[in-house]
Amino acid sequence: MINLTDEELCMLEQLTYLDEDVAAAAGVNNRFGKINKKMKEKSISKILSVFDDEALLRLASHPESICDAEISGLEWVQIISYIKSNEKLSNLRLVDLYTTEDYKADNDNIYHGAIYDEDIVSANQPRPHSEKGLPNAVLIFYMP
Repeated sequence: MINLTDEELCMLEQLTYLDEDVAAAAGVNNRFGKINKKMKEKSISKILSVFDDEALLRLASHPESICDAEISGLEWVQIISYIKSNEKLSNLRLVDLYTTEDYKADNDNIYHGAIYDEDIVSANQPRPHSEKGLPNAVLIFYMP
């Protein structure tokens, strides 16, 4: 069973906002766009590996909000660094990914916000402007 703190769950949820704009600010947009279905079965540490020290330095130089989540470059550096250095989070593997287009509204295990049960963790991105109020992204992880 995974035992995550509220802080760890909140940090995990931020991955749903990690997108092309953040990658461009870090200078890694040629290797990363956003978390996608091609990353299934990869660990968070592998997914975030493109954000090396140089990329994080470039990202930290952006004091303004980079993505629609109103997160600055320095805040992204703190989030990414925290997740990469946290063994519980960095070892989680992406099991599945749902977007607004393929979101399964009848899945009782997926809620707005980050939740976990047994060995599964779900991190959602609720967006008020998304279709029918559904999240634009739901990332589902498991502890190997």
